[in-house]
Amino acid sequence: QAGVSKGNSFEDALNNVAVACWHACECHCDYNMARNAFEAVPKAIDDINIQTAVTRTMELFLLQKICENGADFLGVLTPSQMRVIKADINMLLTQIRPDAVALTDAFGFHDNKLDSTIGRYDGNVYEAVYKASRSNPLNRTDVMVGWDKLKPMLDMSFIERNKKVQRQGKTLSNL
Repeated sequence: QAGVSKGNSFEDALNNVAVACWHACECHCDYNMARNAFEAVPKAIDDINIQTAVTRTMELFLLQKICENGADFLGVLTPSQMRVIKADINMLLTQIRPDAVALTDAFGFHDNKLDSTIGRYDGNVYEAVYKASRSNPLNRTDVMVGWDKLKPMLDMSFIERNKKVQRQGKTLSNL
């Protein structure tokens, strides 16, 4: 009504608030999803440890959404409340970490389907990361793709002087 009373057509007034309406709708849906989930978990899950893990995961999801969409909450949440949310996210991550593998396994995806080098059942993470990096097409040549275009923009004399003090493998780079 306010946009129309300022002389805008209904369509223009609607377009002026469309993004805000979308965000309000998204917040409304998130609230209802959260409320329903928090009510359903104790009814659907008997094991208190599983309830706790699932509840923490839901809390993390919701707090992360608030953190990522902080601008939607301007005027609603204060900067100190946003800091509390970020601290709570870190706390939840610490609490969830011991259950992370079990929570992931609960979805029933097999390692070969996930194709993850770090989420391995056998625990051989470093070996898998090394093997994956060796087989990556970008690592099949000694010189990286695009080096011919990047090299003229770099101060090669600076790099040459300082590569001796940089952490290297067994041999120094031949750039």
